[in-house]
Amino acid sequence: MKLRNFEQLLPWLIVALAFFLRIWRAESLFPFTMDEEYQAFLAKNIIEGKHFPLIGVNVADTGLYLGPFFTYFSVIPYLLFGPSPIGGALFSALFGGLTVYFLIKTGETINKPVGLLAGLLSSVSFLSNAYDRKFWNPSLVPLLTILLMLALLKVKNNPRWWLVIFLVFGLAFHTHYSLFALLPVAIYFLWKNKIKLGNPWFKGGLLIFFFCLLPLIVFDLRHNFTNARALGKIVSKPEIGRASYEAVPKTELFLNTLSRAIYVPGPHDLAREIVSCATLKRSLPYYPLGLILILGLFFLSLSTKGFKEKALLQLLLGSFLSFTIFLLIYPRVWAEYYFLPLLPLSFLVLAWIFEKLMVKMSFYPRMIIAAGLLGLMIYNTISVVWMTNSFGLDVKRQLIGWSAKQIGDDQYSLDSVGSCYKFEGYRYLFTAFFKPPITSYVDPYFSWLYPDIKNTNFSSQRNVVIWNSLNDTGVKEDKEWNQWLTMAAKKRIIANFGAMKVLIKQ
Repeated sequence: MKLRNFEQLLPWLIVALAFFLRIWRAESLFPFTMDEEYQAFLAKNIIEGKHFPLIGVNVADTGLYLGPFFTYFSVIPYLLFGPSPIGGALFSALFGGLTVYFLIKTGETINKPVGLLAGLLSSVSFLSNAYDRKFWNPSLVPLLTILLMLALLKVKNNPRWWLVIFLVFGLAFHTHYSLFALLPVAIYFLWKNKIKLGNPWFKGGLLIFFFCLLPLIVFDLRHNFTNARALGKIVSKPEIGRASYEAVPKTELFLNTLSRAIYVPGPHDLAREIVSCATLKRSLPYYPLGLILILGLFFLSLSTKGFKEKALLQLLLGSFLSFTIFLLIYPRVWAEYYFLPLLPLSFLVLAWIFEKLMVKMSFYPRMIIAAGLLGLMIYNTISVVWMTNSFGLDVKRQLIGWSAKQIGDDQYSLDSVGSCYKFEGYRYLFTAFFKPPITSYVDPYFSWLYPDIKNTNFSSQRNVVIWNSLNDTGVKEDKEWNQWLTMAAKKRIIANFGAMKVLIKQ
């Protein structure tokens, strides 16, 4: 193969690697929690013609609701793959592959080595791979972030990119509000670089933005301004409804996330690494790695001269600064996935730093850095290949299949006991792979999504109770489980499925 042909093929090989690593053992690693369960019920109702919503999911218990576009989109994998949620894993992997592709294109605005290296770092990053396996609204955040960066870099010479800029901020209402931390960056960049507004593409972008807002506007008009009133409460009393699922201080979490983007020490159980829970600790990162990114930005600011380099540097510096400011002024507790916009940007910074160092150094130091970089990418690749998930979809299917054999034609109620892992999507999964229970532990949250479920054709009732633990449960959960064991002391069946136990009271 000619060198030129290989150079043209190399970006696609990196994208293929990213996609492969994200579909590797898809069913055994796919997380299906309460977030995915909510989305699955909404998609199911749309497919069955029961309900077509004008809003999406609730935003972190704030009373605000996202727009419905991701919910509409989530219908597609369920149409293609039936009630099984495995289609979501494949679509999430596709988002990850597209993110790597546009990351390469963004880095290539500096030079090809920066783009290719950024794409490689993102492809094999454990943390990036882990979040690219979830199918929920934030799944699109890294892709939208890098599209925004590319659009801002190109809009001056090609005003068609106005459509992408407005589309990104329009879809922010449907994916995750963390994208709005990039809005001040975009406004400053457009003003600083004197980007013209008066053209048809700018007006077309405004129409796209309005179209994205339209479902939320209609919903508020029909429901007594639910979102507007919730926003007013947040502004006037920002501590109301404060989340408590992260015990780590925000500034520490910020450095943790940047460090974990580069390297996550093993062993790696996906159930531990991406869950937000105050009683569970993730793998501890090496803090200097996050500081490398911060200090590297200052290094780049001192060594950057060209117009294209300065433009990208403005965006990178502005993005990290904007997130730091929002981190300090936002009163509620943060979760790690709020930093998803910074993941692709971190790989750009890291790739750019390495490229600068390699150019400036002599042969032997350059080889040492290259060897360290290669070792990092090999280790990350091995980490991704050997990751596990104690609550993967395949184990849950085994649990449900065993339960179905014990229950037979009887009707049953469903309960779940645990701390960090109580809400693992069991209500939807039992419905998809067996049959719906007459009552369940998530009915207080989701019963409005299945009000017509009636199981009157079965002769007797059984209690199915699932115990969920990775040594994270406390006295309350242990007591609840022991109460179930005592209640079912005489007639019970128990089976173990790794971190899950299932008890069926006859």
